[in-house]
Amino acid sequence: MRILLVCFVVAISMGLQAQDNKYAAKRAANAVAFISSGMDITDEQAQFVENTLYTKYAENGLRIKGNGLSDEEKKEVYRTAATTTRKRLRAEFSKDEVQSIIDLERESFKK
Repeated sequence: MRILLVCFVVAISMGLQAQDNKYAAKRAANAVAFISSGMDITDEQAQFVENTLYTKYAENGLRIKGNGLSDEEKKEVYRTAATTTRKRLRAEFSKDEVQSIIDLERESFKK
């Protein structure tokens, strides 16, 4: 009985995590499609951007969702994530390219 209960809890946890990851994956894919249409980047660079954005969205979701954070605390999570994402992108792109990527990412939200 105890084993069955543990398996049930693990299955539910995995299902909830998969939903967050599905959202992050879709959002990152949409952003990269928009970025790729606005910039001349290689497939490898596009994959790097998608992985970086996926990580950003998934981690933001885990840090914010269900934790009862205030609006100010949420803003801090978003600021930290933006800084980290910018640093990761700078490993692959120039400063101007990173700014273009960020601008296009923001535009993709309005789409």
